[in-house]
Amino acid sequence: MGESAEQTVRREVMEEVGISVKNITYYKSQPWGYDSNLLMGYFCQADIPEGSDNHLTIDRQELATGEWVKREDIPDYPEHLSLTHEMMVYFKEHGQGIISK
Repeated sequence: MGESAEQTVRREVMEEVGISVKNITYYKSQPWGYDSNLLMGYFCQADIPEGSDNHLTIDRQELATGEWVKREDIPDYPEHLSLTHEMMVYFKEHGQGIISK
């Protein structure tokens, strides 16, 4: 409460993997869970200072895993059920062109 969706993206990414993000672009939403929640999908760019080691600090309470992956190595699973998977495949196919400048 008290923050925009874009501010939420910045805060959540920082809390869950320890990096700042920029150029946040809305993709779409999906109903989520059983209590009328809404999952909102955003693309963004990592805002990592030059010379940084790009290290991720994973919050294990929130995420089981987190890693940097080359775009061509993003897996395409046959289920296609989640918005997250859809966004990964979309990024694999379209690259940085999906993020507004």
